[in-house]
Amino acid sequence: MKKLILVLTFTCGLVGAQAQITESYATRKKLDSMIYSDVREKLVDLAFQHPEVVINEAQMSMAENNLTKAKWSWLNMGFAQFNVNEFTLTGSPSAVFWPKYNLGINMPFDIVTRTRADIKNARESKDITTAMREDTYRKLRAEVLSKFEDYLFHRELYETSSVVVDEAYSAFLSMQEKYK
Repeated sequence: MKKLILVLTFTCGLVGAQAQITESYATRKKLDSMIYSDVREKLVDLAFQHPEVVINEAQMSMAENNLTKAKWSWLNMGFAQFNVNEFTLTGSPSAVFWPKYNLGINMPFDIVTRTRADIKNARESKDITTAMREDTYRKLRAEVLSKFEDYLFHRELYETSSVVVDEAYSAFLSMQEKYK
């Protein structure tokens, strides 16, 4: 009879402890998810300081600058030239024969095709750089979040196993006490 009471007491104690562990686990899991969402974002932000991301940002800036340069390349055709000499400075009557300024336009034959091709190439370069940047962001984010989830899994596994080991050890100690 004493053995039955002892076994029932021990079993009820384990069931009660397990219920408390389950309840605290659910509560802790909810709190962890709220806390870890901020931690996840901070880890991702830290990962975005990686040199590969900095290089992609610089390439993106270069692509945008090349596109702007290609869009304004048609301005290379115009030129202005000023002629300043002794006759124009003194106001001499012979200054009529010396031009004070010259305006001109230099029109190459491939202006239309070259400018369009340059603009198209610059846009494609910008699109490629944007895609590379987004790919790098996605890869880094996935890698960081995956490693963080692995960390959380292993931590939870450790905590669970430590609770089980503690329960088994306490059961062992109580059985050892009982046999003394």
